[in-house]
Amino acid sequence: MRKRMAVGAAAFVLSAVLSAPPAMAQPTTWTMPDIRGMNLAAAQKAFAEATDGSGVKLTPVNLSGPGEVINLTNWTVCSQSPRAGGTIRTRSQPAVGVNRPNNC
Repeated sequence: MRKRMAVGAAAFVLSAVLSAPPAMAQPTTWTMPDIRGMNLAAAQKAFAEATDGSGVKLTPVNLSGPGEVINLTNWTVCSQSPRAGGTIRTRSQPAVGVNRPNNC
């Protein structure tokens, strides 16, 4: 009796697995949003949403010279690469040129 129940349960699980829909493949390209004029914190959030949290990183480049970009809300996006509407790929290295507010 136990063998029949075990075989029946295994058959049920196997049929459920075989009839499950296939997993959705993750996209490998995304469209770059227009983030010029945003503060860097908002721009990074919009970028992450546009790339579905894929892990593609947006790199800030300090246009005013050497120095770290620490407080993201104190920086304004002046330029972006790729441009708005451009394609971002898994291995892309998108970047934004940032400067202090009112200095673009």
